[in-house]
Amino acid sequence: MLDAIKDTPPQGWLLDLGVAAGGILLGWLIARALCDKVPASRRWIFGKGRFSSVAIPLFALVFVWTGKHILANFQDVDILEIVDSILIAYTRLSATPETQKPATQSMG
Repeated sequence: MLDAIKDTPPQGWLLDLGVAAGGILLGWLIARALCDKVPASRRWIFGKGRFSSVAIPLFALVFVWTGKHILANFQDVDILEIVDSILIAYTRLSATPETQKPATQSMG
């Protein structure tokens, strides 16, 4: 992973981080607006959270993924690949009911 991003020039970092921040912000804004307007359903409750806890990272993933593919026409998007992976994992964990999440082991 470090080899992939160490050759990225500073302008590439800024563009990647700008696309990531913009995608996450747009995802948050749109998901919040939709979740506020659409009435909640009992079927769409995930774990202890609400549907918005899944919708926000899902919408962010869609915007970051789209921005990554557009930007890939002009430069390497190694940082956006990492952000994509994080958003996929976060979306998956948010959608998993509490009873199915892996138990954390306490040290002690």
